[in-house]
Amino acid sequence: MKKLLVTIIKFLKKENYVKYLILFLILFLGFSLFFLLAGDDVANNVFGTVVGFLFSTILLYILKIVSSKFEDVLKVSCDTKKILKIYDGDKEYRKTLRLNNTSVDFAYALRYIHDETYKLKVIDDSKKEFQLDDFIVENYSTIMHAHRNSTVINGKTIRLDNFIKDDKNKECLFYLSRSTNFNHLVTNRAIDANIFDTFSLRDIYEYGPTISNLEDSKMSNHIGINALVFLNDGNILVPRRKKNSTISKNKITSSIAVKLNFPKDGRDSIDENHLFYQNVIDSLNDRLKLKKSDINTNDIDLKFLGFGQSLYEAGKPQFYFVITLKNIDTFKYYQLNLDKTIVQKLDADRCVYVADYNSFKVINNKLQFKIIKNNLKQSTIHSEYEMSYLCNLWHYEENKKIN
Repeated sequence: MKKLLVTIIKFLKKENYVKYLILFLILFLGFSLFFLLAGDDVANNVFGTVVGFLFSTILLYILKIVSSKFEDVLKVSCDTKKILKIYDGDKEYRKTLRLNNTSVDFAYALRYIHDETYKLKVIDDSKKEFQLDDFIVENYSTIMHAHRNSTVINGKTIRLDNFIKDDKNKECLFYLSRSTNFNHLVTNRAIDANIFDTFSLRDIYEYGPTISNLEDSKMSNHIGINALVFLNDGNILVPRRKKNSTISKNKITSSIAVKLNFPKDGRDSIDENHLFYQNVIDSLNDRLKLKKSDINTNDIDLKFLGFGQSLYEAGKPQFYFVITLKNIDTFKYYQLNLDKTIVQKLDADRCVYVADYNSFKVINNKLQFKIIKNNLKQSTIHSEYEMSYLCNLWHYEENKKIN
């Protein structure tokens, strides 16, 4: 009984739309029962008071529910025109994705398009830990409140401290350290949340006209991993996030959209093989729930496309890949028994579409595409997208031009 009460109290202390919906229903049912059982005199005497209380309470709950729907845009702006106006010091920040005679502009600080003549080298300092700036520490609780309608879990993350492209020695050097997911939530992931009046962290730390260099950034900047996963018939897997994700609620994302995770063997160190190969391979199971028995690494074509910094998330580094599952087509994919033991604790997906990549179009700031259902019939989807998904698609299209 005590555990039940503790669970109920914790739930009531949360700030999310589910709580407000439940409380609204309880109030409505409670007052309905009262008027049903009370005598006419009692009901008439308290009617006005109850109606006023009920109306104000319902209005308050409706406002909280509505505000939760806009949480993402309040903490991270996806307004491309606004972002490009802030960061107008580099004209190369404006990128255009073209799909089937349609196009969309987005903001992206490209750092590197992979050239296979360059050697990729990781310099990892697992003992170095990112420290939040004093101002962020002082306003920690206020900033974290921006995520009140999201599922938040802390944990160690892998930060990109610096990147050097050494043209003389044909090397790309990636310098890594450590941070935490909570550090991410109070920096990159809440860059536009108002702290006081109309001021945000972007106004204080990343006000333009260019984004800070990685080595100078005050953001947590953990490495994000995005990969497009194609089946051997050219169709692409497109996840759609749940409504309680920390960002991109109910939007479509790259087939794999995760942070760089630690090796599964328990090592704390990161090497080139893990960053540019094994972590992505592991995510086929962790993110897409493909069983390892159905994934033959000899039948997987994986390419690193490049990386850059998200201007929307104040310079967060994103690494982009493309994967082709050479032994799985659409029919076989639907015959697979996905790994139901996998539980996505953070930024979970509500479903995964099998989509016809050749049908992709951008219409009214949404992606439109045809999906192939498990009965092989088709239907059309219109959906908002995660901004990093556009970057992944752009890298893929650029790679096709090169090759």
